[in-house]
Order: sequence, then C-alpha cells, then structure tokens
Amino acid sequence: MDRNAYPCHPQAEENVIGILLMYGDKYSYVLQQLTVDDFFANNGMYGVVFHAMQELVMDNHPIDVTSVGSYLEGSKEIDRVGGAPGLANMIDHVATNEFMDHYVKQVRDASILRQYLMAMEDAQSKYLKEGNTDINEFINYYQNTFVDIANKRKVESIDNLADVAKEVYHRIETSTGERAFTGFSTGFSNLDKRLNGLNKGNMIIIAGRTGLGKSTLSLNLAYNVAKETGQHVAYFSLEMESDRLVTKLFANVAQVDSRNIENGVLTRDERNRLKDASYRLASVPLLIDPKRSNNMDDIYLQCKKIKDEFGDLALVVVDHIGITDREVGKKFTSEREELNYKCRLCKKLAGELDVCVICVCQLSRKTEDRDDKQPQISDLKDTGNLEQDADQVILLYSRDYYEKQGIKLKGDKHMGNNENGNEENGITIPGDGHVMKIIIAKNRGGEQCSTHLFFFPKYSRFDIPDDDSLRKLAASKIY
Repeated sequence: MDRNAYPCHPQAEENVIGILLMYGDKYSYVLQQLTVDDFFANNGMYGVVFHAMQELVMDNHPIDVTSVGSYLEGSKEIDRVGGAPGLANMIDHVATNEFMDHYVKQVRDASILRQYLMAMEDAQSKYLKEGNTDINEFINYYQNTFVDIANKRKVESIDNLADVAKEVYHRIETSTGERAFTGFSTGFSNLDKRLNGLNKGNMIIIAGRTGLGKSTLSLNLAYNVAKETGQHVAYFSLEMESDRLVTKLFANVAQVDSRNIENGVLTRDERNRLKDASYRLASVPLLIDPKRSNNMDDIYLQCKKIKDEFGDLALVVVDHIGITDREVGKKFTSEREELNYKCRLCKKLAGELDVCVICVCQLSRKTEDRDDKQPQISDLKDTGNLEQDADQVILLYSRDYYEKQGIKLKGDKHMGNNENGNEENGITIPGDGHVMKIIIAKNRGGEQCSTHLFFFPKYSRFDIPDDDSLRKLAASKIY
C-alpha cells in the first residue's frame, strides 16, 4: 500500500504538537499517552518534535519553542521540521487548547488503524513470499501482533488519592472478623490470613519438588475460588488431560478414592456421593484448558477471550510455567532467558486483565542437598526471574514425601492408628492424610511465614487442620 493511503490525522498531529509547544507544563501527561510512532503525517515530522520533547522532559528541561529548537539544532534535525520558522508555524495554526484530549484521541485512533493495516499487509506479504507451512504458528503470531498493537495504545488514567482513599477505607470498614482480607478466599482460612487472600493483579508462585502435590493444591485453589466467588477461573494444564483433572475434582468433592473412580470399583454409597458431586461440580464456573501445546501468548489470548465473553475472570492457573511451549517468533539465548520472558508475560497478564495468576513450577534439586530437605526461596534462583517477578512465593514441604522414599529425616515421625485416623508426632490426622507445610517465602505487603494443611493424595484434597493441631504444628521443630 502506498504510504499516502495509510490513515493519519495531520491537523490533529499539528494541534497536539502546537499546544505542547505553547502549554508544555499543563499537558505534559500527553507525553505518556502517545509515542513517536503515532505521528505519521509529513513523513513523521511531528514525531521528530515529539521525541525532542520527551528527551527534554527526561532531562528536566522545559518544553517551549526555544528549548525544542535548541535540541533539534543539536541533534541536527532542525531542517526536518522546516527550521525555526517551521516550529513557529506549528504554534500559529493552533486555534485553541480546549480540545487537546480530543486531538490526542484522533492521533491515537488513526495510529491504531494504521498499524493494524500495516500488520495485515505484512501478513499477506509474508504468506505470498514464504507460503503457509504452519497455519497455527502463522495465525498465532499475527493474532498476538494485533493484541499488542491495541494494548500499547491503552491510556490509563492516574488514580486520584481521594477516590482510592475512599475505596480503601470502605474495605477497612467492612473487612472484620474471619473475612478480614481483601482478596478471593483460597478456601483455607489459615492461608487467607497470611496471604491476604488471592488478590487481583498479583502473580503467585507455587513451587515444590516433583510429585509433592503442587498441582493438586493449585487445582484445589482454582475450584475453591470458582465455587466461592461464582466468577470464572481458568486452569491451564500442560501435564494432565481434562478428564484426569475432573476425576481429581470428583475424588475431592465426593471424598472417594480416585483409584476406585478410575477402575470403576465403587460401593453404592460411593456412587451416590459421586452423583451428588456431579451436580455440585456442574454449578462451578471452572474452565479447564488441557492443550499441552499452549505457550504464554496462547494463554494470554484465551484469558482475554474468557473475560470478554463472560465479563469476569477471578483467577488464572498455569500448571506449570516451565513446560509451556516456545513463544512463536521469539529467539532466546538460553532456557533461563525464555523463562524470564514467560514470567514477564504472566505478570503482564495479571496486571492488564486485573486477575490473580498462579504459576506452578518445579524447585531446583538444591533442596535434596539439605539434611531436612526444606525448600528455600533461593531454590528458585536457577529458574529465571520467578522470585523477582512474583508478588508471593509459596513453597511446599512434606516429611511424608521423603520418608516414603526411604530417606531418614531428623525427628522421624511416629505413626500409629487410633479411632480417628493416623497419628503423626502427636497430631491426629483423619484418614490417610499427612502434614503439608506451606512456606510463604515471599509475601509482598505481608510477612514471610508458614502454616500447615493436611494433604489426602487419594482424594486429591487439602484440608485445614483443627486449631489444636495447628498450634502443635506451629510449635513443632520438625515441620
């Protein structure tokens, strides 16, 4: 397409620049609302002036005809704008500064449309030149390109202190008693109090060694949030098919051994409980995407589609981030660099869609070198920027996990049976469960601490210990 055929708004571009030259201090916020690429008329002439203004502000210099003219002379670009007379002419054409926001919108709208058309033309050219070898890769790349164009043009207003203060005070005033936290409930009150619930905009890491139960915990959290809030939750599993995930949920809700569900050996009571569970599960807005070919760009687009379609999205779970597919059109020098990129996309997803994002990941083998095997946040160091980008980091630890491997740990537990279930170091655990230590190794806005849950692997279920057990566990030196 000929350059002159692309949409642009020369008069609006000139008005924006002219008003900035006259009233730079008053309209400095416009420098964050537009970019140099938004200016297209007259071979980007107004973009040259806009860039000069941005540089001047960065160096704490005023914006006016004199300062901009001096900058352009120093950068040898003054001739591109018609010299000093050209700058003065931009001011002369400004009739009023009253409609600055309208001019900004005109410039931005033309830029969005122009970049969409350029991207479509590029797609057509690429297809004609290279052919279509992989339709999914081709469509995914340009779909992501279109989303990026739109997202870059979002203009967010700055929060007013009075409005935010009113919101926060209302939350303080109404948050009392057991529900004294701001985020969505995890379904575990002891965890809610320490995390302040699961808050929108936060990226949370759940990490542990292979087979420890981190996927089961993330599925429990996803189900609990969807059930309690009635809002949609998206669960992306890169390891497990949807029918296996739902089997785990049936086992959880009905408290029926998942092995019995899978092999069909069920009592009449278990079948009745599973039937009841089917009705309960059907009412929960949990969406499961089992495609193992997802990359983070796919996940972002799917989440945007969910929010647009249903109007809400409370939580997104990625299980797990380390095995998401390679990002289309991106080249990385190492796996670490690629994981860093994926972390940034997760954080972007949380912020732009205003959702809580939980990323499940593996811990490094460093935990195995310690006598007590308890994980530390430094065990995330070899897995990219997870520690840095996350708002909260949850590490899982279970003595039972290691003792079943024949690894002797300090202060071995003493198991015994009683009428209530198992007894582990004086703590009664109902049924076939064991203690899971939940270590909150990073807690932005809160304290680093730990708490405990009971884990029942055959039911794919976590439960809160009673108050007496929680006190004993908190006092214990081995958990």
